Amino acid sequence: MMISMIRFGTFSLVCTLTVLMFFCGCEKDRDTDVPELEPYESLERGETYSVITVDPSSVSLSADGAQETFRIRGGTMPYTLEVRDISRGSITMQSQNSFVYQREASGDNIITIQDAAGNVAFLQITQE
Repeated sequence: MMISMIRFGTFSLVCTLTVLMFFCGCEKDRDTDVPELEPYESLERGETYSVITVDPSSVSLSADGAQETFRIRGGTMPYTLEVRDISRGSITMQSQNSFVYQREASGDNIITIQDAAGNVAFLQITQE
């Protein structure tokens, strides 16, 4: 009788510990491992998010002297444009929101477009 009580007690203890480990776990507290995130910023009704887009969004120019016309949408005018490598290409503004890029030499190039509010867009020109 005493042996069966010890076995039952051992079995009961093992079951209790198993259940406790299952529910309590032994891993670290995940809430303390996560860095603090800033809350998202919501827009007021009627306010718009200023995103600059360029059409076409990508282009490949294969010959020196080749040109492509781009249109800028979104953001706040006026726009400031900058060519990363002027030896590979140049830009000419046609209006407040359109410009022509002309390839000068091979090698990819990047155009940076910044609006009056400080929003920035990048346009990669593939030049084979």
